[in-house]
Amino acid sequence: MLSRTVDGGALWTQLLPAPAPAGQVDAVTATTALAAQDPADAGAILRSETGGRDWSQIAHLPGVVTQLDFWSARDGIAATYQPGISSPWQLWASFDGGSAWEPYGPLPGGNTDIDGPWMSANGHGLLLTVTGGTPWEAGSGGQPPVS
Repeated sequence: MLSRTVDGGALWTQLLPAPAPAGQVDAVTATTALAAQDPADAGAILRSETGGRDWSQIAHLPGVVTQLDFWSARDGIAATYQPGISSPWQLWASFDGGSAWEPYGPLPGGNTDIDGPWMSANGHGLLLTVTGGTPWEAGSGGQPPVS
């Protein structure tokens, strides 16, 4: 991967390969979309303001971004999986269109596979956990119980 900086190394911009979504895409307006992952960075949050023709990385979360859900152009959540820590599933919140993220708290599930969460603007949501899946591989199966 080739990246460049213009501020002494505080921020880096990926040049090659060009950033492209490798995970979920969430359209927030007719021309703007946010996406999870990049082939070179599983924790990347990407943004396109050209209807998906061009992407830029605007943030990075630790681990693998497995879920991304924006209920408005500014407000959204992301779920990450990071094996080897006490709470491998974490929920993150953004209130500025995905540029800045703050930890919202751990998600239940341990090493199970989590699909979701799906949240509404009023703070209500659903979380589906399935045992036996491979957390960082979408649709890798699973076994009961489902909760």
